[in-house]
Amino acid sequence: MTFDARRTRRLQHVTATGTALAVALGPLVLGALLAKSVGGDPMASVNALIAGGGCPGSRAGWC
Repeated sequence: MTFDARRTRRLQHVTATGTALAVALGPLVLGALLAKSVGGDPMASVNALIAGGGCPGSRAGWC
């Protein structure tokens, strides 16, 4: 196997890995950017559960 052939295979491997990472992480990054641009807190539901004692219906008398 020549040097050029090994280099081409390595480059194809790196390109495939980069594409897979972009496809896997793309929606996550876009969602975070969208939530940031809208001004919403992506952790709002978690923060409400923590601040409210862990029961979402505690004000209504469910817990």
